[in-house]
Amino acid sequence: MRPSSWRLLLIAREALHNTFSRSARAVVLVAVAGLLGSAGPAVLAAEAEDFRRDVAALEARGSAVLHLGASNPRAAVSVTRDSCEALSLRSDVERSGILVEEGDRSIPELGARVPVFAASTSLFPGLHRADALVGSRLEPAQYGRFVQLGEGVPRRAIPAGVQPEGIPTNGSILVPLASHVGTAEACIVVLHRGVDPKEAGPLISAQLDVSGGAVSAIPSLQLTSDPLHEWTERPGQWVILLCAGVGGLTSALFAFARSSELAAYRMSGTSRSSLALILLGEEALRGGLFAAAAAGATCVVAPQLLSVPEAALWACAGASLWCVVASIGIGRALAVPVLALARDR
Repeated sequence: MRPSSWRLLLIAREALHNTFSRSARAVVLVAVAGLLGSAGPAVLAAEAEDFRRDVAALEARGSAVLHLGASNPRAAVSVTRDSCEALSLRSDVERSGILVEEGDRSIPELGARVPVFAASTSLFPGLHRADALVGSRLEPAQYGRFVQLGEGVPRRAIPAGVQPEGIPTNGSILVPLASHVGTAEACIVVLHRGVDPKEAGPLISAQLDVSGGAVSAIPSLQLTSDPLHEWTERPGQWVILLCAGVGGLTSALFAFARSSELAAYRMSGTSRSSLALILLGEEALRGGLFAAAAAGATCVVAPQLLSVPEAALWACAGASLWCVVASIGIGRALAVPVLALARDR
């Protein structure tokens, strides 16, 4: 019998039937594609949550806090207030400013011997909205609450929030730095998340207006490894491709189990090219279902992901990988002699 070619419409219909029909043997691969497609983004979301938690723990220990002070502890260095506060305008700096200790005071609302610090409003923006900020370890102050600082004038105080290590104000009360204070011995800088303190420190120090000696940037926490580098090099970033590869391999192995069914196509006169198009259509549908499941899962876990577009691109790449790996089974169905294919059940 001379092999015959199918029309494209019939090829598409046959591929749809073999993929989604309940009577088709390969319908189980639809569930496999859906499950594997959903699993990848879920793993990425779990990894992203762990990464955020680890970074937050490092930031709480002061990994993003730089102290810009004298390189030589014996030198009397003077840093201008204006140059220190201007660092907050840099794209890699979250906030910066001067922090000056003003001793202890007895504050009726908070207790005796409460440490008091004067700070730049660029370091503690909350001082724009209140007369004082109360540290997180002190009695929580409600918005609009007034405290007596000893001058006889009540001051409105609001919570300062938890500060990382390196900014010693969690057990203190903060007041705005007096306007006549123009210099300090050191400048405190809080970097944005993801900025490398070792790279940013020298650049930031160079912008300070300093007299009396050289200054250096000292991180409050010396990191032994780079969390961002570890994140970009982690094996888990390939999880969507791994799931796609497993799915494609499963589909290829399933083609071996369909040997008699595929042999029936060839024995009925279907040409190799038409059979190849039918099988490629099936894998394209399963790969598309994998990508759709991954895209749907990405939308569900989008708030937990660090990069939604990255996950979407991995989903598209996974669909392509599925088809490539599954083509192993297609090649066998076309290359093996039809009688041998029919006997291989």
